[in-house]
Amino acid sequence: MGYIFAFTAIFFALMKGFCGKKISNYTSRPQDAAYYNVIRMLICIVVGAILVAFEGTGFAVSLGVFTVSAFSGISLAVMVISWLMAARKSVYMLVDVYCTLSVAIPLALSAIFYNEKIDVYDVIGLTLLGIATYLIAGYSAKEKKQKLKLSDYVVLMLVFLSIGFTNFLQKVFTKISNGESVTVFNFYTYVFAAAVLVLFLVFTKKEKTTQKKKVNLKAYILVCFMALSLFANSLFATLAAGKLTSAQLFPLTQGSTLALAPVMAALFFGEKPRPRLIVGIVLCFSGLIIMNVL
Repeated sequence: MGYIFAFTAIFFALMKGFCGKKISNYTSRPQDAAYYNVIRMLICIVVGAILVAFEGTGFAVSLGVFTVSAFSGISLAVMVISWLMAARKSVYMLVDVYCTLSVAIPLALSAIFYNEKIDVYDVIGLTLLGIATYLIAGYSAKEKKQKLKLSDYVVLMLVFLSIGFTNFLQKVFTKISNGESVTVFNFYTYVFAAAVLVLFLVFTKKEKTTQKKKVNLKAYILVCFMALSLFANSLFATLAAGKLTSAQLFPLTQGSTLALAPVMAALFFGEKPRPRLIVGIVLCFSGLIIMNVL
């Protein structure tokens, strides 16, 4: 059952990635990314509240789950802003590789806190992921016809860290939950994420300009689809985290997404699969197979 949950999460992750890349065209500043993601989180909150009411479990949770939800929400808020900004600055595949590299965080933390074993194959796999990142970074620079700046790498590192911690916190919830449903955990995660994003907008608000911002209906439609994909992805990923170990789950979900991402990037975003990209993807996927199979 865990693998069914995992592959369902992968499907919605691809949908989320497609919508996110499209929305990145409308996000020239972090504030723009925060604005669209506030809407996205509000949709997730409404959907979550409806599902919690339908389940009949109520909104009461233990202090531990509430605390984990708070940290999960903060991490998610950082992730959604940094991901959109990174997708705008870099080619889609480079962002996806940093997402894949983030498996190192839940693997390491699960080994520390839950005694989940990291063996030599995991180390080899992560090394191959690192080499793949270097190759695809070069591809990104050529495709964009510009070198990535230090600030671009900072944004990509924020993607790496925030996704890694968000994934690990899903594992934490499955370990400390005492009957609380996954839906309630995700509901509070979105509540905290929305609160963080609103605070970000308040404290980074600039002087008002006389120029009115155009309302783009297409962007709002994409936000709605991305919100539903995010909710479904988080729900099934958390369910899978309760059935599979970190070494099984996170390499599988990120690796499958990475394997399918080039097809999507080529079909919809015009990113040609050049030799350097193909070698990087092969190394990345090989690393994930080594980590997950051997």
